[in-house]
Amino acid sequence: MSKKKSEPITGAVPVMAMPFDSDGIIDEVSLHHQIDFCLTTMAKGIAFGIGSESDMLTDAERIQVWTLAAKHIDGQCPLVCSNLPCQP
Repeated sequence: MSKKKSEPITGAVPVMAMPFDSDGIIDEVSLHHQIDFCLTTMAKGIAFGIGSESDMLTDAERIQVWTLAAKHIDGQCPLVCSNLPCQP
């Protein structure tokens, strides 16, 4: 665990729109492109929440997306995720 003191996030923290392919599967390549765009434009964080359809994903899909995003961001900015209950 990092002992680095966390700083407040100030500035733009865009909420990712969840990209799906024509079969309704998460489009990981498009998600990478979306994150790259945000990092290029100096976003101060990346967020996943209601606007990301997180409430429509299964727990496994949320873990998949958040893990993918964390690895791709690689510490360049904070990652903010909403832990919403799954829909039945």
